[in-house]
Amino acid sequence: MRRLVLPLSLFILMVLSSCNLNVLDQGVADTGSSQPSENLPSRDIPFSTEAPSNVSATESYYQDRIMISWNEVPGADYYTLERAEVQRVGDALNWVEILDIATGSRYTDSDRNLKGGVYYAYRVTAHSTSGMLSGTPSQACYGSLLSPPADLEASMGTSFDAVTINWKQVPGASSYSIYKARTEESAGMGTPVGTVSQQSSPAGDDVDIQLSYEYIAAEDEKGSELYFVIRTNGPLGTSSDNSLVRTGYTMVVGAAETPEVSDITQGDSVDSVTLSWAVDPSDSAEDPISYTVRRSSPGSAETTIYPLYTGHALDKDENGDWTITDTDVNPNVEYTYSIIATNSIGRSPAATASGYLLSAPRSLTFAADTASRCYAVSEFTGALGSDAAGHEGWTYDVSVTTQAGETVSKGRLTYDEILAYKASVVDSVSSPGFEKEERTMSLRTVNGDIVSKESLEVIIGGVPELPVNVQASCNFYSADSANSEGVLPVYVTWEQLGQYSAHHYAVSGNGTGFYTTSELTNVSDSSVSLGKTYTYRVEAFDPFGRTMGAVTSTSGYGAITGQVFKHIFESNILKPWESPDEHPDYVSGDKSAIYGFVRQQGLGSLGSATTRGLDISVDGALHSGTISYHAKQEGVGGLVTFTYTRYYSEAADYLFYIDGNYSYQMNVTLSGSGSVSAPSDFVTGGLYPATVSFRNLSVSGNAFQGNYVITQHHSNGDIQYEVASR
Repeated sequence: MRRLVLPLSLFILMVLSSCNLNVLDQGVADTGSSQPSENLPSRDIPFSTEAPSNVSATESYYQDRIMISWNEVPGADYYTLERAEVQRVGDALNWVEILDIATGSRYTDSDRNLKGGVYYAYRVTAHSTSGMLSGTPSQACYGSLLSPPADLEASMGTSFDAVTINWKQVPGASSYSIYKARTEESAGMGTPVGTVSQQSSPAGDDVDIQLSYEYIAAEDEKGSELYFVIRTNGPLGTSSDNSLVRTGYTMVVGAAETPEVSDITQGDSVDSVTLSWAVDPSDSAEDPISYTVRRSSPGSAETTIYPLYTGHALDKDENGDWTITDTDVNPNVEYTYSIIATNSIGRSPAATASGYLLSAPRSLTFAADTASRCYAVSEFTGALGSDAAGHEGWTYDVSVTTQAGETVSKGRLTYDEILAYKASVVDSVSSPGFEKEERTMSLRTVNGDIVSKESLEVIIGGVPELPVNVQASCNFYSADSANSEGVLPVYVTWEQLGQYSAHHYAVSGNGTGFYTTSELTNVSDSSVSLGKTYTYRVEAFDPFGRTMGAVTSTSGYGAITGQVFKHIFESNILKPWESPDEHPDYVSGDKSAIYGFVRQQGLGSLGSATTRGLDISVDGALHSGTISYHAKQEGVGGLVTFTYTRYYSEAADYLFYIDGNYSYQMNVTLSGSGSVSAPSDFVTGGLYPATVSFRNLSVSGNAFQGNYVITQHHSNGDIQYEVASR
C-alpha cells in the first residue's frame, strides 16, 4: 500500500493557496525575483501545435535527392516527414512516414528508390516530447528529381526531310537539350542540335504536356539511322543524365513499303507476345526484303529482338504471314513493337503495334459500409487490356479466405459483379458466423480457357489484433501545461501489429474519469493527481465497433512541475515549520518548541541561549526515520544543524524520501542573519527523484534568502533550475 509524506488533500490545498511558493512557475525562476544562472537552461518554450509553414521541396534541382525545408514550430522536439508518390499534382495522396527528424528545418531525401518523371508530395508534422504530442500536418509540397524524359519517341520514316522527337515534360524542368549521333555508342556526345523550353500549364502541372522537336536531316543523313537522346536542364543550370536512346530516320524514295501488321496477341497468352505481318509482294530474289523488329516499353531501352536478339526467329504462320514470338516479357506491361522492312534502296516507315500478356487485375479496394454493415468494393482496376474492344468477355476467377482460414471459391465474376461485391460482417467477434467472415480475396484474369499465372491478393477487412507494448509514462517531463495540481500529463503509447489496421482506439484510465478515442497510437491524460499511479486500457476497433478486447498498460504517473517539487522539499526538509498543516507535530508534538521559537522570534532564535543544546528526535512508524535539530552557543549567535536520516522510506514508489543521511547547517546571529551550508547535495528518491544543491542561500531578516539549485531526474532526462527561497 502506497504512503505519502502528507495527506494528499492537505498538500494540494497548500500547493494551491500558499504564498510560500513565491518564485517558481513550471519549475523556472520568476525573473522578477531571481534570474536563472548563466549555466542553467532558460525557460522551455511551450509547444505550439500549429502546422509547419513555408514547406517547400526542390523540383529538378538534383539528380539524386530532393531537399525539403520548412519553418520551425515553437517548442517542437522533432518532426516527422511523410512522402507520397504521385503522377501529377492533385492526385490522391497515400502518405507514408519515412523518418523522424531532430529539431531543425531542413531534410535531404536521398532515398535510392526515388524515381524520375514523377512528383513526390511531402508534408511535415511537429511533435513534442518523443512523439507524445503531435501538431497539425503541414500543407503538401511537391518535389522532383532532375531526370531525363522517360518516354522519348523518334519518328521512323514518316518524313522525307526530318525526324520528329516527342516526349513528356519532366516536373520542374527548365529546358531540354536534344543530341543526335550517327552511332548508338556516341549518342549524347558533342553539342546539342536543339533546345526546347519547358511549358507551363494553367493548373501548374507540367507532366502531362507533350513536347516535340523536329530535326532536319542533312542530305547524307537521309535514310540512315540516327540516334537521339535528351538531357533535362534544371533551374540551377545543371543537366540530367542522357535519356534512353531512340532511333529515327527519314523516308527515301523507292524504299520498302510499310509492313502490314496482321495480328498481335493482347492477353491471349500468359508467357509470350506473338506478332504477325503480311509478306511484302515486292520481295524477290533480285531485291530481297529483310526485317528489323524492335521492342520498347515505358521507361525501358529500345531493344532489337530481330535479327540481333538470340532466341527469336522469323516463321510463317498458317496464313503465310511472317510471325515472331517474344518470350522476354512481363505481366502488366504494354510493349510496343516496331517492324521495319528494308530493300536495296532503304528502310520503310515503321509499322507499330502493341501487345501484352494476360495479367492479374491491377488493383482492388474495399471500404467499410457501416450502413449496410459490410465491406464493399470501392474501386476496381481490371487487368491490362481488359477494357479494350473485343475483351468484353474477360472475367475473373475469384476466391476468398475466411477468418477461420478456409478458402472458398466464388467462381468467375464479371467486372460489374466485382464492383457490386459485398462481404458482410456480424455484430461481434463472439457472434455466430464470425469465423466465416471473408478476410482476403484472390483474383485471376480469365480469357476463355486462359487464366493469368499471377493473382491479385487483396485484404477485405477484419478486426484488428490486440494492441501490443502498451505503456504509460512515469515521471515524464514535457513542455506541456500542467494541471491545477501542478502535475504533467501521463502519456500512453502502444503499437498495432497484424494485417488489419484499427479504425480507432479507445483509451480509458483506471482510477480517473479519463476516456478518449484516437486514430493515433498515443494519447495524453492530464486528469492525473499528485503521487498517484494509473493503469490504462487500450482497445482497437474496426469500423463496425468490434474489438478483440482490451490490453492494460503498466503503471504510470505524471511528473510534477518544479514549483510543486520546491514546495515538497521546503515543506518537508528545508523549513517544515512553515507548513504546520502538513506537520501537526510542529504545533503540539515533539517539534512544537522549534515551531514556537521560529514563529515568535524567527530563525535567529534557533541560535539563541534559549535553545542551546536542544535536541529533538522523531522515530515513529509513520516516518521510519529520524529528524534532529541541535543548537550550540557560539558567541552572540549559534550553529544549528538539521540532520535527516533515511527520511521516510527507501521504497522506490514512495512520493518523496531522503535516500541516505544528509544535513545542512545555519550559522545565525541573534538578529536573524547568517549563512547556510551543506556537506553534500540532498538526494531525494521516490516517485519524484531529484538532487538539491544549496547555492547562494543565506539567512537574512529571520528568513531564508537567495537561491539554491533543483535538478529533477525525470525518466526522459534531467531538468535543472536555480530557484529562490525567502
